[in-house]
Amino acid sequence: MVHSKAQIRLVGTGAVYLIWILISILGAFLTLWVSPHGFTVTPDSVYYLMGAEGIRRGLGFVSFEAGGILRPITHWPPLYSLLIAFLGAGAVNVLSFALIIFLTSLLIYTASDDPVYSAIGGLLVSTSPILLKFSSTVLTEILFALWVLLILFLMFRHALSGRDRCLALMGLLSALAVLTRYAGLFLMLPFAYYWLRRRLPLWKGGLLTLSPAITYVLWKFYLISVGGEETRHLVFHPPSGYHLKVFLETVVRFISFVPSVLLNPAILLVLVAGVLLLVFARGGKVDGRRRMLIEMAVVFFMSYLIFLFLSISLMDFYTLPDERILSVLYPLLVVALVSYLSTFPLSRAGLFLLTLVALNLYGDAALRREKSAPYTGYNGPYYRHLQVIDYVRKHLPPDAIIYSNGPDLLWYYTRRPASMLPRLILPVERRYNPRFKEEMRKMLEHLTSGKGYIVIFAPIRRGYLPPVRDIMREVPVKDVVELRDGLILVVENGKG
Repeated sequence: MVHSKAQIRLVGTGAVYLIWILISILGAFLTLWVSPHGFTVTPDSVYYLMGAEGIRRGLGFVSFEAGGILRPITHWPPLYSLLIAFLGAGAVNVLSFALIIFLTSLLIYTASDDPVYSAIGGLLVSTSPILLKFSSTVLTEILFALWVLLILFLMFRHALSGRDRCLALMGLLSALAVLTRYAGLFLMLPFAYYWLRRRLPLWKGGLLTLSPAITYVLWKFYLISVGGEETRHLVFHPPSGYHLKVFLETVVRFISFVPSVLLNPAILLVLVAGVLLLVFARGGKVDGRRRMLIEMAVVFFMSYLIFLFLSISLMDFYTLPDERILSVLYPLLVVALVSYLSTFPLSRAGLFLLTLVALNLYGDAALRREKSAPYTGYNGPYYRHLQVIDYVRKHLPPDAIIYSNGPDLLWYYTRRPASMLPRLILPVERRYNPRFKEEMRKMLEHLTSGKGYIVIFAPIRRGYLPPVRDIMREVPVKDVVELRDGLILVVENGKG
């Protein structure tokens, strides 16, 4: 039987898709492998879980405050909580990571028509310690990275096909990105670039560019209408030298998760040799599709960095350009790098890229050791066995009014609603809290209106909160329970 070229290509493409799926499954397996204590839970994770609990109970996207008061969550958007409310954080993260791996391979293949380089690109993403760290953490980063990569894919497809439905889907996905992380507003920059670059009609390009901002404004309007308070304000504070230091350290960890590896002469020799091989190897011509995809990926990359600089300068000085914040850039870097190197002989560029994969695997082992530590995340054994948590669970009454330096940790283990102690410093804006005295007065009134307690966790250090001794001077403490890892302050009931 004679097979046509189309039939042969179809069979070949099917095998390539199967390889991508297997690489995606590898990434999902590694996500579970690097998490010996389960998916890591951070302080921010607790509020996503709390929001999911509120959604499941039909109460909305709310936090549970002292005395059972419900308060709309405004500091974080709701989509991640909505998804994990019904699917679970593990399913959302693993599926998102697997799709990111598959999309990376698909993008490289579409631009280069090279199945081997597309598979290597997928391997770089599936073994990335940076991405594995956050695909195995209850946070929004991996879902956000998926929306960004999907938008890049649709932009590339529109450039190739001109289909308007790609533009419509880009606008829809940008809305989902903003409702996952407010950083999705950065998409206005690559959208504006594409509008001008492709000379789209005014109404199409304008609507696409404004879609992230429209979503943000509508969501904020809703929050204000239900009684939410804005937690981010415009305050000018440009990035510091420490921000630059963290940024450079993160870039190094993109190459090797363990910085000490770069001090190893053998590793340095391999990297230098790989770079030299590429320098002296003659690559092919970067044709139209490759050039287009590389250009788009670089625009997304630079747009995110520009937005991050503006955000730190005007909105949130507390944000650091660390692994978490920059993790979204890793798939973009892989797409641009591998698409470019696919013009080189596989014997040269392939060896270099596989060296990077090997470094990733070395970092994966280090990540598993890091996540095996008992104090890694609230879900680790160290926090699980705190005496303070056990005491609250067994001895505090169900109707207790609780304020704490760790209300997130308290809720995670006991499901007791609690409020954060008044902030002396606003950490996001790095300035004195002008409402501190008023908030202290309201806390005192609330605590003395019923069975009031202040729970202090010794392991939790939050420098923006007032010292315990200052709190004890302001609050009428009836009794102090001293425990191995904290204090329970029993407050006098104002009603006698």
